Amino acid sequence: MKPCLTVVAGLIRKGKKVLICQRKKDDAFSLLWEFPGGKVEKGESLEEALIRELREELGVEIKVNKLINTFYDENEKMQIKVYLFESKIVKGNPQPLECKEFKIVYIDELDNFDLAPVDKKIALFLKGS
Repeated sequence: MKPCLTVVAGLIRKGKKVLICQRKKDDAFSLLWEFPGGKVEKGESLEEALIRELREELGVEIKVNKLINTFYDENEKMQIKVYLFESKIVKGNPQPLECKEFKIVYIDELDNFDLAPVDKKIALFLKGS
């Protein structure tokens, strides 16, 4: 059985728009776009991981609201389980610290971005909700 990677992602809305980040060139899934977040470290709760990841990635403090949904993906090496949380920036302005850049876009515009595989599933879900 393949190892399972647990990941958290934040859905940060600005009106009818959402925040997405572009991965750095030397990252896995190089230059693909995604919802901000990352791996859950040993001993962290899902919420703690998301707060840490957005602080590292974008330099912002967030409030984690509710779990929206869980998404699954798999590649030849591993299974990926992504917990998507509705989140709100409570302090700071986003800066691309651990990502190449970020954008705030309408959900309908997500098709114009080369999204990471599991983020395509999230975008599809958001369009239907």
